[in-house]
Amino acid sequence: MTDHPNDNSTTRIGVFLPRLSDYGGVERVAYRLAGMLADAGYAVEFVCARVEAEPPVGVTPVVVGRPGPFKWMKVSWYAYAAERTRLKKAYDLTVGLGEVLNMDLLRISGGPRKSFWPLSVRAYPQGVKREWKKWRRRLSPANHISHWIRNHQSREENVLATVSHLSRDWLLDAYPWLDGDAIHVIYNQPDLSRFQPPTSAQQVEGRKRFGMADGEVAIVFAGTAFDRKGLRPSIQAMAELPDHFRLYVAGGRKPGDFARLAEELGVAARVRFLGKVGDIQSLYHAGDISLLPTFHDTCANVVPESLACGLKMIGSASDGSSFFLPERWIVQDPEDGGEIAAKVLAASQEEEAVSFSWPENVACGIEPYLGIVQDMLRDKGK
Repeated sequence: MTDHPNDNSTTRIGVFLPRLSDYGGVERVAYRLAGMLADAGYAVEFVCARVEAEPPVGVTPVVVGRPGPFKWMKVSWYAYAAERTRLKKAYDLTVGLGEVLNMDLLRISGGPRKSFWPLSVRAYPQGVKREWKKWRRRLSPANHISHWIRNHQSREENVLATVSHLSRDWLLDAYPWLDGDAIHVIYNQPDLSRFQPPTSAQQVEGRKRFGMADGEVAIVFAGTAFDRKGLRPSIQAMAELPDHFRLYVAGGRKPGDFARLAEELGVAARVRFLGKVGDIQSLYHAGDISLLPTFHDTCANVVPESLACGLKMIGSASDGSSFFLPERWIVQDPEDGGEIAAKVLAASQEEEAVSFSWPENVACGIEPYLGIVQDMLRDKGK
């Protein structure tokens, strides 16, 4: 952070998200956004259910809790407690990044149910498992509460921002009363001081750390929701790739059915489950290709992170961040392990190093939000 004159200290801003954390996609955005606003001199409070990281300098957590044994209770309580806090605190401006009500500025990073359900359910094998997933979603009180909150958010008189052009299109399809021209599209951008091409020494050290042999093609798969992110077809693709191709899976807790699938396909020795990798850039530095054939993502952080680290990136047409990828690296059907294998193989044979630069005419990262906040406060006479 850079130093700024503290001439905004009487302007109070509330940032709303259940978790104050620097781990996770939307959590990292909220964490950095709160820190940037505090660095600009504003009095920033972070209204959350729990604190999982040291707050940024100048940011004060307001913990409202998220009690209850069931998800619907947690979602309902946080929405209620956050709204009660908003009214009590009377902030000059509120910024919401989750399932909250009546925000001045609302960042929508998840897709509406109309797009999410039909796309993401394809991540589950056809038959009993897929049908069971459909029924669980229909019967889940938490899903219906979340849907009601999203519908309410779409009808508020607020400023909307979303994370990709694809996400904006999904929003307009689900909520046709929205003004597409008024929705800010701001892509996720990783911390470029952390995510950058590796030095030779970093690459050698990374390959040694993760046990990558000389001559092998190391494929990196990073994600937590293994089903939706396309791990099943990624493992299926391994059965169609040469033996010196290996898949390194970061994230998740227990490999479970995915490890069994690798066994059944005879590729278990070529699929390694790493668990949580906190310094994920070290895995990108070690790998040759990044793979994320996700069934639904508004803007998966893996794509810009991998590109910033100089990796070839095989993404999905159902991911808004594929906006940054050449057509030859985009999987059209995430269910098709054969298509995934063909894309990975073709990318591995490309000799040119990846050189990625952010398009100058596309809003990315955290900084554009500061401009929006300043414009909104100016309109309010603050």
